[in-house]
Amino acid sequence: SWQPPDGTYYCRIIRDVTERKSLEDQLTHQALHDPLTSLPNRVLFKNRVEHALKRAGRRRAQIAVLFIDLDNFKTVNDTMGHAAGDTLLTTVADRLQNCLRTSDTASRLGGDEFAVLIEDTSGTNRGCLVAQRILDMVRKPIDIGGKDVFIGASIGIALSSSPPEASATLLRNADVAMYTAKSQGKNQFAVFEDDMHIALINRSELETELRTALSSGEFEMFYQPIVELATSRIVGMEALVRWNHPRGISIGPTEFIPIAEDANLMRDLGHWILEQSCTQCEHWNREFDQLRPLSIAVNLSGRQFLDNGLTNAVASAIAQSGLDPHKLLLEITEGTMLKDTETTAARFQQLRDIGVRLALDDFGTGYSSLSSLHKFPIDVLKIDKSFIDNISNDEGGVAMARAIISMGETLRLETIAEGIEKPEQVAMLRSLGCEMGQGYLFARPLPAKEMTEFLRDAAASKIILPDIRRDVPPPPALSGPIKQPAFHI
Repeated sequence: SWQPPDGTYYCRIIRDVTERKSLEDQLTHQALHDPLTSLPNRVLFKNRVEHALKRAGRRRAQIAVLFIDLDNFKTVNDTMGHAAGDTLLTTVADRLQNCLRTSDTASRLGGDEFAVLIEDTSGTNRGCLVAQRILDMVRKPIDIGGKDVFIGASIGIALSSSPPEASATLLRNADVAMYTAKSQGKNQFAVFEDDMHIALINRSELETELRTALSSGEFEMFYQPIVELATSRIVGMEALVRWNHPRGISIGPTEFIPIAEDANLMRDLGHWILEQSCTQCEHWNREFDQLRPLSIAVNLSGRQFLDNGLTNAVASAIAQSGLDPHKLLLEITEGTMLKDTETTAARFQQLRDIGVRLALDDFGTGYSSLSSLHKFPIDVLKIDKSFIDNISNDEGGVAMARAIISMGETLRLETIAEGIEKPEQVAMLRSLGCEMGQGYLFARPLPAKEMTEFLRDAAASKIILPDIRRDVPPPPALSGPIKQPAFHI
């Protein structure tokens, strides 16, 4: 303190506020950033979008927002634990930033949802390029505890209009586009269009109606015969579920199964499908002794396959129906098999211990190799319809089918061709050594009552389409006799 000549006393207090200022900065950062990935959080991202929209309005420019949702992240969390999920999220966050310019913003909105802000863009080209770059980066394997984990992403792109809309509207549009990408098969991007709002509303309504469909008895099982190509004899059925909607329309599984998975309804629905299919197959085996042994193939969705309750559900369905486990074939896709190879191998072994058979569905459309197939106890390869469509008039289609069938023979796997519609396809498949097939040429999927009548007619003649072997020219000679299947499906 001091006193100048005018008699006034002055006092100076000096305090070091560096620590407090540092703490304030730290608290501000924590309030605006995601604690796991250190990316801007939803609050900061929305603020940056608002400012970007104002700048774009002044410049008569556009901005793009990308809404990113990781596909099947919940599966990683459920099967490998939350620590593995955190590792995956931080890896994705790092890769995301490597896909962007310094002027762009990447954000984690929460859970497995990310967003990207792209400024100074014109049209959708820039947004689509960035989205594709992100998809390519996310698809690469992620090392978690010494294991390679594969995931994908669904991305929605929304472009600002002129004059710019509110930030909430732009974010909502990107979110809607993301749901469109996910509903179209995941692992892709979609650009927002106005009619997507209607589709999203319809999806929301379907989800609400799905929650009561099972208890209301709205689901019905259909069955399509699987045929031994050398004899045209029925050896099994594929079970296919349909939703008889109260509005009088029949909805196929490709439309409602993804919704059921997202709404966590697949466990109950999957149990019901297994029970119905096993019970019906055992009923047919008892009624039609001439056709024994008939087997049943049941499709498993990705989330259903990785559900920890699957093994018990399969065992319960077999026990309740009295079906021989060997007559049940469970089908999964290549994508499901390769998501987490260690978990897949363990689940396969659990199912094999019960005695059921395992099939790889839509084979040839994914990324399976001879080495990856050798790791898993697969019994059957189902050749995708896209290859069968071209087998009678396209050398490439024939070569692809021959390669798949040869791969099956090398690994001692059965082969089933899907989507057979023409007699000449049967001739070509027989010449290549394919043992079984299914498709509209033999029969469309039918409900249980109609399929029972179909089997009754088949039991009388013991073959389907008796003219097929007379009408089709004999296939090229094989190097050896046609191999009889070791089991029937």
